Amino acid sequence: MLSKLQIGPRPYQPPSALLTLFQIFILLLLVQKENSLFLYRPPFDQDYLEMFLEPDAEIYRNFPISPTAWHVKETVEVLKLWGKSGEEHTITTEDGYILSLFRITPLKEKATPVLFLHGLLAAPETWLIRGKEDLAIILNEEGYDVWLGCYRGSNYGRRHVNLTTANEKFWDFSFHEHGLYDAPAMIDHIYRETNQGMAVIAHSMGNAVFMSMLALRPEYNNMVYVFVGMAPYAVARFQFSPLVHTLLPGLVPLLRNINTNTLKYADLYTRRKLNPLVVVCAIARWTCLTTLQFSQGVDFKEIDWTYVLVLAAYFPSGTSNKNIVHIISIGNAQFRQYDYGTTGNLARYKSRTPPVYNLTNVRIPVSLYYGDNDMGVLVSGMKAQVKALPNVIKSTVVKGYNHPDFLLDKNSRRLLYNPILEDLKTYVGTK
Repeated sequence: MLSKLQIGPRPYQPPSALLTLFQIFILLLLVQKENSLFLYRPPFDQDYLEMFLEPDAEIYRNFPISPTAWHVKETVEVLKLWGKSGEEHTITTEDGYILSLFRITPLKEKATPVLFLHGLLAAPETWLIRGKEDLAIILNEEGYDVWLGCYRGSNYGRRHVNLTTANEKFWDFSFHEHGLYDAPAMIDHIYRETNQGMAVIAHSMGNAVFMSMLALRPEYNNMVYVFVGMAPYAVARFQFSPLVHTLLPGLVPLLRNINTNTLKYADLYTRRKLNPLVVVCAIARWTCLTTLQFSQGVDFKEIDWTYVLVLAAYFPSGTSNKNIVHIISIGNAQFRQYDYGTTGNLARYKSRTPPVYNLTNVRIPVSLYYGDNDMGVLVSGMKAQVKALPNVIKSTVVKGYNHPDFLLDKNSRRLLYNPILEDLKTYVGTK
């Protein structure tokens, strides 16, 4: 029997996210012509970039990437660039993931620990790309005991007592597991090593990790003096930039349907010897700048391109598809656990929708800093976050800041880091 023909326009089908990204990329590359009004090639210091490469890396002056040897220094080696020494500690979470935890050698005994939690796809090195201008180095110089955390699935979290990265179960996590298992393992280890409580500082997704930890495991309030959240992505609202708005309709279904047991998909976010971000940002600088502006609100004139290239060399550092989906799903001020769909939610949570994280359990003093140009964490959405937390001691808008500025801005010491130092001096050691 013949099926009935449907007459009329076809229903709209969202484009594949990967196809759309490819199309945008090609379009941006095409506008890079000689004498183009859109052509903008900010300078960068190649000698500075080369400092972060291992001795066996190959550099060509007219093309600063070698496909055969592009090895960036890891955390302890980067610390040596700034005259610092460091230690790599190994910790095991309650569910068997083996993570690295880095310590900058403190300058005095009994220094108060400060744990840093990085953002999505970042790495401990992203706290260290500017040396004396970086908050982690500043706190070390100020006499604090600085620790840099890493999550499962990242470059420093790809081991497990039973699983390998080829196993689908290895990648079954989101920031929920970072908060439930990874961050507690870091705090427990630091406490065992120092016998002291600590401060915690986070950027971007690191805020969701820390807040979900205290929501789920409120006993850790007893081990933390104060929490400082930069670009605090938790109970947040983000504005879809043109790029994200174009990609999102196809992106979430794509990620949900990816078979994480297939290595090529599990490794989508893994650090590689030949980093495509560095290639694009070094060769097609306007393309890279435009992408950053579309996605992050970056101001072309307020960014040091050398730091962008170094930062790009360490991105992405690895995560799961599930984590990306979870991060996207909380971008409308809905700080909830992972959404498995109605059937999955009923089986797991006994409700049709995921439970909201109970932020009344975050009882420690909280100081939040966010930028008025940040597309990822809108100022308008911060009211809900401040209202949800019972002990916000400070909520500060940093004028002109976008999402990467918390790590890269040339005025960060004056605008951001000095106020954070005051937060630590006021609340550290209060337990």
